[in-house]
Amino acid sequence: MVEDQKASGPKDVFMQLVLIAALYMSATQLGVLLFQLVNYALPDIALEQYRHMRIGAGIRWAIAILIVTAPVFFGVTWHLRRDFERAPEKLQLRSRRWLTALTLFAAALITIGDFVAVVYSFLQGELTTRFLLKALVVFVIAGAVMWYERWEFRRTLGGRPPTSILALRWGSALVVLAAIVAGFMVIGSPFTARRERLDVQRASDLQNIQAQVVDHWQRTRALPTSLDTLADSISGYAAPRDPETAQSYEYRILTDLQFELCATFRTDTITRTGKTPKPVRPYRGPYDASLENWSHGAARTCFERTIDPARYPPRASVNEPPAPALKPID
Repeated sequence: MVEDQKASGPKDVFMQLVLIAALYMSATQLGVLLFQLVNYALPDIALEQYRHMRIGAGIRWAIAILIVTAPVFFGVTWHLRRDFERAPEKLQLRSRRWLTALTLFAAALITIGDFVAVVYSFLQGELTTRFLLKALVVFVIAGAVMWYERWEFRRTLGGRPPTSILALRWGSALVVLAAIVAGFMVIGSPFTARRERLDVQRASDLQNIQAQVVDHWQRTRALPTSLDTLADSISGYAAPRDPETAQSYEYRILTDLQFELCATFRTDTITRTGKTPKPVRPYRGPYDASLENWSHGAARTCFERTIDPARYPPRASVNEPPAPALKPID
């Protein structure tokens, strides 16, 4: 115990804990990212209603965590290798061996949990191919982690690791990099994500304006002459403007019951070309179901709307006489 205390210090324990945490987070998020890529490549119609809520967010979170934790893991690994070369006796530290054994135990628990989740998804009706690919992902990642930690636990000499471990390290780095690149290919670059969010705001603004126009027609039995007509000093409402250019959206009256709203979008959400639908994809950006009738291309797009008086009946004015009461039949 005295020798252990002499050879090690808080710094050694701290570096081992950082290494373990980075390994856990990198391995689990690599699995999450690969799972989402499998979901994207093999869409399941039975799970279609959940696709827009999970794919994009899952990929972005996994990429964000991997970009931070993977370099930390490889950097700490390199630092410890240099440290062990200078002081090989640190490989025999009791604290290091206990932490390595704890890592093996945690890796086994995580692997069992991941396999349970994959099997549960299969029992819920997930496609067989998706199930097999996800099971393969869990098996490969868990096998690589446990193989590496088993070598670390038995390691007694410093210096250059064996060829198999070097191949595992470089292979893991390449897989992480390839998965991140594939994730960006699915969700697009951060600039694309920003354009998508701005277009979501535009579609939401048009939806808001449409509701105000319909409400104005129900109250006055006439369409507003301009968007400025919708302004209300009491409620504080003012027609929203384009979030990027701050310009007013286009509004035009077509008939007594028809109007048009226009905006310039920078992304394409149209899922059909001509009469042939595109293959179903589980990720279409951050759009939700309430914006489905606002599909647009990456250009100036106008939406014609017709008010149905049967569905949106005019409201009775306070100045109108009340309807005559029905007389009882004698």
